[in-house]
Order: sequence, then C-alpha cells, then structure tokens
Amino acid sequence: MTKTVITLGAGWAGLPLVHKLLKYTAPKTDLKVVLVTPSTHSFWNVAATRGIIPGVIPDEQLFLPIKEVFKQYPPDKKEDGSVQQLQYDQLVIATGSRVTSGLPLKPLGAHASTLSAWHGLQQRIQASKSIVIAVAGATSVEVAGELAAKYGSSKQITLVMSKSKPLSDQGGTLASVRRAIDADLQKLVVHIARGARVTDDSDSGSHGQTMVRLSNGAELKTDCYLPLHGIRLNASFVPEELLDEMGNVSQEPTMKVKNTKNIWAIGDVGSLETKQLTVTDAQIIHLASNLDAVFMGGRSPTPYTPSDKTTLFVSLGTKFATGQIGNWKLFGFVVSWGQGEKTTLDLSHLRAKHVAMASIRTPILRHLTQPTLRAARFVTHQRRWAQVHDVRFLATTRPSQDVLDRYRSKLDEKAHSEGFESIDKLKSAYADKIREAHKRDAVDFPIPQAPETPVKQPFRGPLPGLETPGEAGEANGGRIPQAPETPVTQPNVESPLGQPEIPQADGTPVTQPNKGQDATQQAARRASGADKAQIKMLDDYINVEKVRDLPEPELTAIWRLRHAQSEHKLCAVAPAAAYRTMEQAAREAPQFVLPVPHEGQGAEIHFVQWTFDAPSRTSTVLFTQLAEYKARGEFAQPHTTVTHHLDLADERGLVFMQGQVMEGRGIQPEQAKWLVLCLQRFYGGWEAGEAEVQGERKQRAEERKKLLSWFASGDERFTVEKLLEEAERMG
Repeated sequence: MTKTVITLGAGWAGLPLVHKLLKYTAPKTDLKVVLVTPSTHSFWNVAATRGIIPGVIPDEQLFLPIKEVFKQYPPDKKEDGSVQQLQYDQLVIATGSRVTSGLPLKPLGAHASTLSAWHGLQQRIQASKSIVIAVAGATSVEVAGELAAKYGSSKQITLVMSKSKPLSDQGGTLASVRRAIDADLQKLVVHIARGARVTDDSDSGSHGQTMVRLSNGAELKTDCYLPLHGIRLNASFVPEELLDEMGNVSQEPTMKVKNTKNIWAIGDVGSLETKQLTVTDAQIIHLASNLDAVFMGGRSPTPYTPSDKTTLFVSLGTKFATGQIGNWKLFGFVVSWGQGEKTTLDLSHLRAKHVAMASIRTPILRHLTQPTLRAARFVTHQRRWAQVHDVRFLATTRPSQDVLDRYRSKLDEKAHSEGFESIDKLKSAYADKIREAHKRDAVDFPIPQAPETPVKQPFRGPLPGLETPGEAGEANGGRIPQAPETPVTQPNVESPLGQPEIPQADGTPVTQPNKGQDATQQAARRASGADKAQIKMLDDYINVEKVRDLPEPELTAIWRLRHAQSEHKLCAVAPAAAYRTMEQAAREAPQFVLPVPHEGQGAEIHFVQWTFDAPSRTSTVLFTQLAEYKARGEFAQPHTTVTHHLDLADERGLVFMQGQVMEGRGIQPEQAKWLVLCLQRFYGGWEAGEAEVQGERKQRAEERKKLLSWFASGDERFTVEKLLEEAERMG
C-alpha cells in the first residue's frame, strides 16, 4: 500500500529533506513524496545581503526553479502541490520564517510577490543617498558592510545598535568577534549610533524620506530605512495547542511535534534549536533518518541532539570578514575567501542540481571550505622547487585596486572639489602629470645578456656592480641558493648520489648541471662529498651500526640528546606499527589541513603534505600556513618539516622522527608540537597498536578518519566546522 509524506515549505530545510526521501527512502518502499509550497522558485537568500545591491547578482542566480530540482526522479514519485486537499501518512512542517518588517530578505510567499518586493528594495537602495539600518544583528551588520563596501562615501550608511558593540544581543558571540566586526565597520566608514533603539519611524513629509527616532532622543532623516529586527515564524496555520509560549512548533527530542502521532517539524519553525542556518543540515540528516525508520520499520526514531555551539560567519564586502565556531574565532581570510570573495562567483554555478544534492551542505560552510581547500587537495603532484633555464621579456602588472579602494573617499572629495563628476574624469585631467611621475620614479634594472646569444635582448647587460655578464652566473654557479635548514636539497644545487648522468650534447654552449663528466670526475665528486642524498639519512644523525643493538631506552635517549641543542628541533621514537598505520593513511590522503588555536584570536589553518623517498627510507611531512599556500602555491615556504627514518623499522620495530621549526615563519615550537599531535591523531597513529579501542575514543577516531577520507576525495561532507570540533575535543 502506498504511503504518503507531505512536506510544507521549500526552503533550506524542506527542499533538501524532500530530495533525501526521494533518493534514499522512496526506492526502498512504495512511497509518495509531496512538496507543498506557495512559490515556484527557491530563494538563495544566503546571498541576499549582497544581492540587494542592484546589478551584483542576477535574479536567475538567486531564484532557482524548484521543478528543475526534481527532474531526475520518476513522475509517479512526486506531485507539484496543485491539489487542494491531500491525505498523508506523515506530515513535515518546514515553513520557516520571514523578516518581521516584511523586507524581502526571506521569501514572502508567491514567487511573483517576492520578486516584485525584491526589485522594489533594490530600486530604493539605488536611489538613496542615506540609508539607516536597525538593529546590529548578523544580518544588519552584513547589509551595512556590503552597502558601505560598494558605495563608499557616495551613500551615508548608518547602523543603529542598542549596545556599544555589534552582535552584543546575540548570545554566545565572542568579545573578540564583536570587536573585529566593530573595527571593520569603522574602516568601511559606517556611521554607528551606539546605545540606542529605534522607538518610532514615520514619513518625514519631504521627498519621500523617513524620520527614524531613537531612544536617546536623536532623530535620523533618511532616504531608506531597513528595519531588520527579528523574524516571525510562518506558523499561523498551526493549532495553538501545538505551539509553545514563544510561538514555536513544540517538538519532542525525535523532532516529532508534541501531542501528535505523525507530524514532524524542522528548521526555524521548530522549538528544539536556535534559528540559524548553520544547524539546518544536521536536522535534515536526522529527520530523514527517522522518517526512513518509520516507513521501513525495524527500528524506532532516535532523539536529536541540538548543537550547543555558536556558529557565525559575517562578511562585510570582499575585504573584511570574521566568524566563530564554538569558542574558536575564525581568521577573516578564511571567511572572506569562502563567503565574501566567492559568493557571486560560486552562485554562477549553483543551479538546480546543486540544490538537489543528497545531503545539501549548509551553504556558508560549503563556500567556506570549497574555494580555499579544494584547489589544495587536488594538487597531487606539487613541486616545491624549480630550475630557471632562461628568462625573457617577463613583465607582470596588476591594477592597484586595493589602493584605489583605500583612498576612494578622498579621491571622490578631490574630484568634486575640482569640479569633476568622477574619479575617472579626475585621472584623465591629471594623465600627463601621472605619466611624468611614473617616468621620474621608474628605474630600469638591466637583465644580463646570456653569453653567445645571437640576438641581443633589450635592456640586457651586466647587473649593477658586475663588470661582465658571466660574473652574474659565476656568483652562485648558476644554481638556485639552498635555503638554510631546509632538509630537502634543491635538485640543481648538487646531484644526488647515484643519479644517472645525461651525456653532454656536442656543441651545446650552455653546460647542464652534472653533464659532461666522465667516470673519474664523478668518482672524485662522490669521494669529496659533493654528491649528497637529497634528504639526510639516519646515518647523518647517529652511527646506525654502533647503536643497532642497543636497548630501546638507550636508543631513545641518544636520539633525544642528538636533538636537544635547540628548542626549534623536534624528535621522537615511535613504534613501527603506529607509523605504518599513519603511512597507510597518508598514501591515501597525502594532503590535509589542520588548525592551530590562538588564544583570543581564533584558529589558523595549516596545509599538510606528505612526501615519500624510497632511496633514503624516509617520509617527510611539510607544514605550511594555508594563507601562505594560497598566496604562493607551489612556491610556498613550509614553516615546519618532520622526517621519519625507517632504517630500523623492520629490525627493531622503531621509527625515528626528527623535525625542524623554521625561525621567522610565524610559528612557535609549541604550536608545531600541537600540529604533530594533530597529525598523529588524524592519521591514526594515536590508536595504532592498541588491541581494541572502545567507547568515545573509538567514535572520535572514526570521525577523524572520515574527515581525512572526505578531504582526500573532495567529499562535500568535509567542513571546517567538523575539523575544528574534532581538534577542540583533543584540546
């Protein structure tokens, strides 16, 4: 017999829940899934705070046709909600909420109504010279920041807040997060009315302006007033006996509505959890599982555990951002990469198929991880060295957009004071002076002319201080200098021992490294020690033959004493079984990210990369700040290296680890030790060798293993939030 489940609402909770039921439960049983919604489109309102600026995000990227989501499913498994009376076996209330003032930052009902109000709001913002926003919650702060970042001094943006700092009324927000947001708003020249509430607003009677009156007696006359104080639940159709005293649909721990047998609630409309988008994903997964249990039988619905962590992401234009996960404050670059800089770009790819993912990820978290980490995790053949053979006509230019943004307000004032309509007109008027200044300040540094090159390159000649072009190459032997303390020797510094020699072609004017040497020359180089292994071997630290048969405590003591001369050295002796577990995981996931907490500032993300060198019987782990890796890519400088030596792994069951923390690269030894600890935990070395891990430790180990696997495969279930949560449990 066919069973029917009806979902009311096609927002962030209802739409993906219907998808999960169609994809995972309907194929297993005779189930009809019905979605009831007043709108034909899904509103991607996570980008609404930026989308209200006309022309920034097209309508077709913000409003996605719902029917496109379900084209992949058989027609007999869905209905479009056109029937007026429906019978159901299970009912899900996912009707969400709307802005109390009626502003269209959330759906207003029918698609035509929402779209009309949306365009009206955009037109008001475009035409206004002054905008007042109340109150200083997360949405209000983002709107103020986005408008100020876009319009600069051409529009006066005022934010009204009841306390001295933004988000003070939002429980659980870290003081450091509030201070960061406040400082960023001031950098964007947002006018802030502190310690005041809006008591009244009315038509001022002049040019359609609004008079906003504050509790401190101040009056603000503005072209556009945006009251963003709170939400109202879409639950007016629900009988009062099913609501709690706050108007929420009253839920049992299983997410079922109290005093009912077959009605469930999810999202903003429910009473179990705070009204924030970041918790919706977990609710969807849990309710879909409970409904699956009801329809399939064999198990009972399980209770849902609400999150007790404050999760917050705030972007203020493309330059400023901050965030919080639990007690961790996120650095601005993490949020701005994911939410700020990529909102518009990523939305261009978010069509219906993305809304219909099996377990749709919370959008902010998805944007947080994808732009910053996806590029890193797919670089499977990263090269951290390069040899330069020739350079010709290399010129790079980049518009100084950052400088222009920083001084835009002053340039606007300069242009208007001299009678110009815009900065571009001012630049045109001063074009001759600008060119003269560029010529006066320009300095040409000649590039050395390669010997015997038939075509003379422009501006080529000896470098300053060198008499002949050849001296430039002789200064360093034509090599890239070796960075001090770097364990991996650059390939063009010295030839590795035993590397096959490539014969020198006759008549070639430029001698290649290690070419043209006969056997006698090669033997002489090796005898003099000129040919060294690319990575230091265990014999370079201790005499392996002499210590091979020593007891383990003495071996360990010798190894630690060998590295005790500097606090920037790391060392350990590990059981081979623990290392083998880590190596197996590392070969499947050679790249990962790990967090380092900074008290009062949040967490900094670091990029991890494993490399394996069979000839030297070593594996090396490189740790690099993610910001450094994003900025420089394959040329990023690691701040810490850790090498494992396997010479005695088979014979004695021991692996010798030694590492180096590079001074002046923004990492302290204690932080490096934390990263090594995280490396052991996430790659399974902590539990290796134990007979059987039970209880909470087993669950945590499995979760860390999942995160590692998800990151390596690009699975969207990996999120920075989960990574930080697991790391926090370790601390």
